[in-house]
Amino acid sequence: MSSLTGTTGTTGTTGTTGTTGTTGTTGTTGTTGTTVAALGTRPTAGSYDGTSATGLLFARDGIVGVWKGGNRTPQDRSVNDPGNLAHWSQTIRMHVLLTDVVTRLAVVSSENGPDASVLIRDKPPMGDANAMAVTYHTIAGFHRPNDEFFQRQLEQVHEYADLRADRMAEVLSQVGYPTAYMSSVAGLSPSIARFTHELLDLALGVASHVVLSVKHILACPRPDAFSPQIQPVIPTPGHSALPSGHATEAFTAAVVLASVMNHDSDLTKMLMRQAARIAVNRTVAGVHYPVDSIAGAMLGLNLGQMIVALAGQEHSIQPATFQIDEAIQRNATAIVNDDGTQTAETHISFNPASYDVVDGANVPPDEKFNPLKQNKAVEGAVQLADKALTDLETSDSLAWLWTRARAEVG
Repeated sequence: MSSLTGTTGTTGTTGTTGTTGTTGTTGTTGTTGTTVAALGTRPTAGSYDGTSATGLLFARDGIVGVWKGGNRTPQDRSVNDPGNLAHWSQTIRMHVLLTDVVTRLAVVSSENGPDASVLIRDKPPMGDANAMAVTYHTIAGFHRPNDEFFQRQLEQVHEYADLRADRMAEVLSQVGYPTAYMSSVAGLSPSIARFTHELLDLALGVASHVVLSVKHILACPRPDAFSPQIQPVIPTPGHSALPSGHATEAFTAAVVLASVMNHDSDLTKMLMRQAARIAVNRTVAGVHYPVDSIAGAMLGLNLGQMIVALAGQEHSIQPATFQIDEAIQRNATAIVNDDGTQTAETHISFNPASYDVVDGANVPPDEKFNPLKQNKAVEGAVQLADKALTDLETSDSLAWLWTRARAEVG
């Protein structure tokens, strides 16, 4: 009987499988980062098991003594004071800040303009009577490419599959938010730079909220919808393709971190390169076309600048529109060069080098760290508006968080 009992003991090894289940949490974040995942990554106070609750019940009976009523005065807190954020848990702060930012935004569709547009409200006029008479400005607009264009991008997705063996560790660890990759470049320890990490979480949460709404409107098919030969190495996310959520999130995070760390040139370049590499890895994995990354980078760069603006910092929001040339969408097989020769051209490619930043002495200050304002970043698929957005209402709550993050990394 002892021998049989020993065999049963071996079954206990199955418990290891439970550890694997933890990976599933990362998978949830990978659906282009549901905000819940970002909000719940760190422990909160006030959680007890049944034994502790019972123990506390008996302990109180033993120590509380004779009831004396209320004899302490709580700290006085003003109504609608951003400083009150210091007294809340991180999770609650994130809910407050996320609501503050996303309620300033709208994602809409129009029959006479872009298929999807991301808008931000202007400063409201003074006076209670006109408080609701606000206007909105476009941050980013998207014209949906046709399915024939996506099919022609399949060849590039197929070619990127050759990198899967080299990039597998990155692909798997980037299924969720790319926080570790960004904080590693910036040298940020979560235990020391906690407010900077909260700012990073906020940026990723805003990007996720916005891009998922744009994806819903555009409803672009994933690569494996066109061919069973794509065979993604990770589960295909449960939402549409363009814009790439990972590209949006990564570039939003890169802009915000670069700004809060005072635009250190080498650091900014590295953050942009990291964001571009994260975007490319999604095509390597087989779940995105290269063009998805262009659209995502465009949106992410402007959302990042928007967050910087709402924090009351120097910014450069250049409204942009994503639109593939109609000739390329139809079935372009060649383009005519200036010298009369023809060059095969059926693809729009995502070139990571285009999202590097420049820091030359002759570059205007507002263009140094915004790849959208550098011609090489446009990629033939992005058109920029003539004027930048400047008149945005500052968020006192976001400014409060920014000040604390800046003190950590300054």
